[in-house]
Amino acid sequence: RPVLRGLSSAALCFGATARAASTDDAALPYLGSRVPGLSDEFKVALVAGAFFPRVGGVEEHVRRVASELRDCGIDVVVWTVDQGDDVPEELDGIRVRALPCPMPARSLRAVISFAWRLPGAALQWRRMLRRDRPRILHVHCFGPNGVWATAIARIARIPFIVTSHGETFGDANGVFDQSALLRSSLRSALATADAVTAC
Repeated sequence: RPVLRGLSSAALCFGATARAASTDDAALPYLGSRVPGLSDEFKVALVAGAFFPRVGGVEEHVRRVASELRDCGIDVVVWTVDQGDDVPEELDGIRVRALPCPMPARSLRAVISFAWRLPGAALQWRRMLRRDRPRILHVHCFGPNGVWATAIARIARIPFIVTSHGETFGDANGVFDQSALLRSSLRSALATADAVTAC
């Protein structure tokens, strides 16, 4: 108990992430469950580029990290990009929120669309921030989700972690090759994040 209580939010989040990535051993969740009130202190929002019902490496990794954090007694929620999917409100006992992440582009039509969607998106992010009250934001697979999470973390002064999943070279659509905004946003997030990890 003293060891877990002595860990910072980021250290505990790292431990659960590393454990989820490397093993199915039940020791850490068991130890976490033995610390009363841990959930009151550690509230984590995992901000994923994609999540269930989509299937893939990032989606599965985030699901496992969320489960590990929950099993440690940590209040966890998954915030994912709203891609028009039928995202469940809860999965495996973990709350899931689909949030809009509009991004500007170079065409006039795209800029107008972004300007139209921006106020509503900002309002939804603000509502989720107030509703879930995370103490740490943990971005997985940086994209529009990371741009929005970085901005929210800075405005709300919440620590944030960026975990790379090879998005700069493993994206089938080559979005980082096409978007100067994403490239500069990722560089800025990596420079200002409280911690950076990679899978």
